Amino acid sequence: MKIFSSIATISESEANGMLIWPDSCWLLSDRPLFVPDFEESFYVIPALAGKIGRIGKTIAVRFGHRYISEVTAALIMMPGSVLAKLKSGEIPSASDLCFDNALVIGDWQKIEILPDSSLTLDFRTVFQSAATGSEECIVSPDLLYPLIAEMSRKNTLKMGDIVIYPLPLSAHRVSEGDSITIQISNFADRPLLSTRFK
Repeated sequence: MKIFSSIATISESEANGMLIWPDSCWLLSDRPLFVPDFEESFYVIPALAGKIGRIGKTIAVRFGHRYISEVTAALIMMPGSVLAKLKSGEIPSASDLCFDNALVIGDWQKIEILPDSSLTLDFRTVFQSAATGSEECIVSPDLLYPLIAEMSRKNTLKMGDIVIYPLPLSAHRVSEGDSITIQISNFADRPLLSTRFK
């Protein structure tokens, strides 16, 4: 299994590039996320994730819909220094981003049972201070198709591979005691993604 992502939309970054993440970066939803201690501050960026449902190589953007079988929400965690590099247009090395549990991926939902091709993701944070923040973002699986086309130029996409598109939402600094949930509004009775920071 391979995990691909773009970095171009991370917190209004001017950088543009693609990453292939090792599977050790992947943390399942509902598992506690331990904030690393190798840097002073860490941030999370919400993202849309899609699962590849068939094998393909050199896929045109217009055929991207044929290759996504399921979607969900995801979180990308990164050190504050790396986020600052991205905002300045610098592309950090993979080792700066691809550390253990840097990706939280939610519960998969099959495309055909989603209520609409445009999804409203409701991103909620609950901080240790009991303050609550919320953002909504209208997204569509279409956002994943250019990433599929780009990654399939050099890599054969296989069933079970994952593509991740960071959403243009705020980067949230996290600390011990915080929690985050992401839900598709008006769909399902529980969040797609839920994690606690320890």
